[in-house]
Amino acid sequence: MVLYFSVLVIMLLIKKVCEHFNYKTGKIYGLILMGIYGLISAVRASYVGNDTRNYLSIFNEVNSGVDTSGWYNRFEAGFVLLNKVCAFFFDNSQCILIIAAIIIYMGFSLLVVKYSKDYWLSAFLFITLGYFGSTMNAIRLCMAYSIIIIAYDRLVNNNIKAFILLILMAMLFHKTAIVFLICAIVPYLKKLRFSFKIWLILTILAYVLTPLIVKLMIKIFPIYEYYVDNYMTNGVSLGILLYIFVWTMILCIGLYIQKKCGKEIDKNIKYLNYLMMLTISILVLSMHFTLLDRVAQYFGLFSIIYVPNCINIVENRKMQYMLKCVVVVCFLVYFVGIQLLRPEWNRIATYGVFWM
Repeated sequence: MVLYFSVLVIMLLIKKVCEHFNYKTGKIYGLILMGIYGLISAVRASYVGNDTRNYLSIFNEVNSGVDTSGWYNRFEAGFVLLNKVCAFFFDNSQCILIIAAIIIYMGFSLLVVKYSKDYWLSAFLFITLGYFGSTMNAIRLCMAYSIIIIAYDRLVNNNIKAFILLILMAMLFHKTAIVFLICAIVPYLKKLRFSFKIWLILTILAYVLTPLIVKLMIKIFPIYEYYVDNYMTNGVSLGILLYIFVWTMILCIGLYIQKKCGKEIDKNIKYLNYLMMLTISILVLSMHFTLLDRVAQYFGLFSIIYVPNCINIVENRKMQYMLKCVVVVCFLVYFVGIQLLRPEWNRIATYGVFWM
């Protein structure tokens, strides 16, 4: 865990050096931040991340020439093809982690550099909200996240055709990416007079109907049928409750700041309000089916720009600084608590590089 705190300190020092530079230099700084994360993810040892050894083993199987025809029942076509292409050009299994890191961080770099109003705070939240850990664990899911981010960029620029095409591409790495298609209706929610009360009622209704929804999803995507026995639950996970609390606080703080500022909010933040609502709704559903907490992060990952952009609305600089300090302290405590109490969630606390 020393590595992650060292990276945060180094990035803060770089920020102090760059903060007096021009806007373009700021973008370069944002790319440096995400580039550091990508490099750490790419050169990690096999014991860093719960699933890293499995992904390396899959590559080695492809490279050894075993029959992979049955893989399409276990893995998405895009992931199988990526392994085959990598195995064609490289013998070292580390290449799959490197290529995956490049794909993943292309999307996250776009999100931070193009849409964040505070690169350092976004990069900080990227670590403390667990997305950095996910990039070293759930590779297929994170590659889908990356493509989803590019799809979001097309959506806010009103290119619906490209948005849908990119969602289909993301499904080649994780079929659950189809849930992001619901964002196509986001631009029309205001016209439909969608309100907080309506969202609350729909969330409660969906929670009641979740068991039926899960059965329907399994019929559509039988590839995930084996997850049902392991992830359907009659109890409530403490981890899920913690996630619900965190993203509810994120949404409440964002809405409070927007209301208090009393000025016109730009379109991107309005989009992000709805994405935070969707995150909470799916997390509530995950109390029935715990695997949905990963699906919720298709929307929740945008919190890394939502929080700093809401704080940026505040015109009083001292108040901005105080809010940032509160965010840093709260999420640092959250991150440290997760690593100490639940280190098995991602297994990233102990870091090493593949050549040592």
